[in-house]
Amino acid sequence: MNEFEFSNNTSIAANFNKMNVGLSYEALDYESRKLELKLLEFKRLFEIKLYIPLINSIEWFKLFFGSDYNQMGISNYNIGNYQQAVIDFTKAIKLNPHNPKTYYNLGSTYFKLGNYQQAINNDSKAIELNFIKSYDYYKVYNNRGLSHFYLGNYTKAIDDYTKAIEHNPQYLMAFFNRGLSYFYLENYSQAINDYTKATDLNPQYSNAFCNRGVAYLKSGNNSQAINDYTKAIELNPEDAVAYFNRGIANAKINNKDQGIDDIKIAARYWYKPAQDYLNSHGIS
Repeated sequence: MNEFEFSNNTSIAANFNKMNVGLSYEALDYESRKLELKLLEFKRLFEIKLYIPLINSIEWFKLFFGSDYNQMGISNYNIGNYQQAVIDFTKAIKLNPHNPKTYYNLGSTYFKLGNYQQAINNDSKAIELNFIKSYDYYKVYNNRGLSHFYLGNYTKAIDDYTKAIEHNPQYLMAFFNRGLSYFYLENYSQAINDYTKATDLNPQYSNAFCNRGVAYLKSGNNSQAINDYTKAIELNPEDAVAYFNRGIANAKINNKDQGIDDIKIAARYWYKPAQDYLNSHGIS
């Protein structure tokens, strides 16, 4: 959640959607995940010569175990053990450096750790290895775009979101995220266009209405901003950010009583900017 400062020292906030991370992995043909059992299976297959002679058995072994490390990495990722997940995915890559999905998984994990440059490096490697063959190719561009965004590279982020949209024109998150990058570049009309597309794709997505309201307000369209905040509140009656933003918008058009009422509601939801605003104006 980021705040956008006005010259009068009041703030307006946008619901910032964080990374839409979905780990990508290959479905395995067996249920056992224990390395010792995998070793016994490899030994059995080798003894009965159930392997392709043209493939070096050591390489086959690496592929076999690489999938297991990838699965362990996914398990550790899912329980929030990101450091261990990095170790697992790195081992999987060492055993099989040609699987783009493992690089994608490693990039997603680095993102969770806040190491955005490493996330970019691994997402780029997944793209280089022709991740396009995967059903979720568009996600790697969205994820790399988010890393660029966090590093302040908004133009590069927009390029990646646009690529994601090219591969999946129905990908709501890419429109939402691109809208935020356009906002930071002060291209409010493009931000409004992207948030509108997001609301078209999902008319129940309250964050898109709230953020479009921010863009409208920055564009000077206060009435449309209020309409969007109201819609966001209808969809999510506990959205403190929308209440606060609507309060600020009402104050700007001299609906001060309505504005204060909205800010008080936001404060009751423990939204600190609303509490600070009331305290600074001596309003209880």
